[in-house]
Amino acid sequence: LKDRCDALVAALRQRIPEAEFVVPEGGYFLWLDLAEGTDTPALLAEAKGEGVAFVAGPDFMIEGGENSLRLSFAPVPADQAAEGVRRIATALERVRSGSPA
Repeated sequence: LKDRCDALVAALRQRIPEAEFVVPEGGYFLWLDLAEGTDTPALLAEAKGEGVAFVAGPDFMIEGGENSLRLSFAPVPADQAAEGVRRIATALERVRSGSPA
């Protein structure tokens, strides 16, 4: 799991440098915050179109979390993490430009 987590962290730092997160020391998930105003439920819909998924922050909170999400690195082989993050970054660009796929 450490290799998978490390690969995810490296890919996030390269492809989505705005993402703020604490590198987990264990577990299966990474919680991250994107820039204020990011609509992670809309991002999730676009990301699914790219063949990737995550849990949007509002699913964990009574209020807030719109710009947060939880990624699971457990099922993703380390050599596929960069591609998954690339797909999320592509979906993020589309959501921000207002031009869905």
